[in-house]
Amino acid sequence: MTAGGAMGLALAAAAAADEAPGGEAARSDASVTRALTWLAANFDAETNTGAAAAFGSRRGGGRRSDAFWRHYWLWSIERAAAVTSATRIGVHDWYGAGCRVLLARQQDDGRWRDPERAVLATCFALLFFRKSTHQAITPRDRRRGPTTPSGDGGE
Repeated sequence: MTAGGAMGLALAAAAAADEAPGGEAARSDASVTRALTWLAANFDAETNTGAAAAFGSRRGGGRRSDAFWRHYWLWSIERAAAVTSATRIGVHDWYGAGCRVLLARQQDDGRWRDPERAVLATCFALLFFRKSTHQAITPRDRRRGPTTPSGDGGE
């Protein structure tokens, strides 16, 4: 949740300063800095720190673990990093660590799961790998049409 909050705060700071996301306003905002400091201190690509406490018990009893929403956690880190132009979160290479975890957990059939359903985990993993947020917030010349994965503007 802190990563999502950092993203929202960074976008608000950029909008208030009439800047594109990832600019100086987002990087220098005190609330964003506090959120990124917490993320740096608690970063673990394998664990969604605090998820068990935040999401409580499972339906039917039993406690959740900090692995709950692991794939969403990694995508949330990607979003926070994209809107603050962070290549590292503290001393952590967030992208490299996330890639290593995801590649180690990929199923033989290409999907991801555990504990999320496979369709959710796979979507979040692919959004993380693609660094999808950067593409969504990067200004483009709308006359050229949509940006394709090859970056050629669809031409």
